[in-house]
This record gives sequence, C-alpha cells and structure tokens, in this order.
Amino acid sequence: MLSGDTAMISAWGAGLGDRPRVIKATLPEAAKLTRVHYYRYFVILRAEDVSTTGSIRRGGDTFHDETSHERPLGTTNFGGPNYPGHSYTTPETTELYVRLRFETTIRMYRIGEIDPGMEGVFNPDTILNPVATAP
Repeated sequence: MLSGDTAMISAWGAGLGDRPRVIKATLPEAAKLTRVHYYRYFVILRAEDVSTTGSIRRGGDTFHDETSHERPLGTTNFGGPNYPGHSYTTPETTELYVRLRFETTIRMYRIGEIDPGMEGVFNPDTILNPVATAP
C-alpha cells in the first residue's frame, strides 16, 4: 500500500511467453486488494511495463578425450593420469534473458466517493465473479 487508498500491484513472469498471463493477472489482483481493504471501486492510475532484459556470458564446456588403457602391467595401470589425452572446450556463448514485470498503481474508493458509471471505474465484484453479477 502506498497510502490508505492507493496501492501498487506487481506481477512477474518467467519470460516473454508469460506476458499475456501477467497482464491478465493484474486486474483480478487489484480487485482482490480492493475487497480486502473494504473498498467498493478502484481506478487504475498507472500501468507500466518495467521488464528488464540483459545478457549472460556462459563459458564453454570442456570435454576430455582420454585414451583408456585396460591392460595392466604388473601392479600399474597405464591409464589417463599417466598418459594424458586430449580435451576440447566449446566457445563461450552469450544468452539473452527477459525478466518480465508489470506494475499497476490503483486508487480505491468507497460508495459515494466516485460515480461508478464513469469510464475506467472498476467494480471488483464484476471482475472476480463475472457470471454472478452479469445482467
């Protein structure tokens, strides 16, 4: 809560594929918050995409190709530690990432503080129970 009647709702996603789900989840969260604080209506003051993107450098993988000597000579086994083999390291790669995040600021109103017929005024009952409140 930013103040007694103003709140900010944040929603996160794992990647770009989550964008529709995250956007769709913010309105029911605002409705739940309005109900929990005993308000009747809310208005969205600000909705902002504050996602971040970046890149991560990953080092290459190393693969060891050591020849195996299975014939022991006396009490010794001429294996990898005695005769080192070859190794191969793959090149470094750069991976892009997206941390999806949306912030929505709402202001909540009690009955009589705002005209519910105005555009942009939401009733939490119609969002959370659309079938029960439909005409």
